[in-house]
Amino acid sequence: MTPEIEKMFAESKPMSELDTDALVDAMNAMNPYEDEHVCRLCDGINSVKVIDTLDCVTLEAETTCSNCGHRNYWAHGLFYD
Repeated sequence: MTPEIEKMFAESKPMSELDTDALVDAMNAMNPYEDEHVCRLCDGINSVKVIDTLDCVTLEAETTCSNCGHRNYWAHGLFYD
């Protein structure tokens, strides 16, 4: 757990009084995986062509950004460009 998240829990405030934006930012910073639906170059929305799955979970995909046209290959949580 990051120090930011530990501090939020230590404050023992009701959820309605917590800075949820800071909590979400801290949790996102801990996530090492990249979203295949978001372009790495411009944060646009990617169209995703699924290449491989396991139990309905996408393992590999070809992506194309609808904003800038950037093409990429995403596999197991990471882009390969």
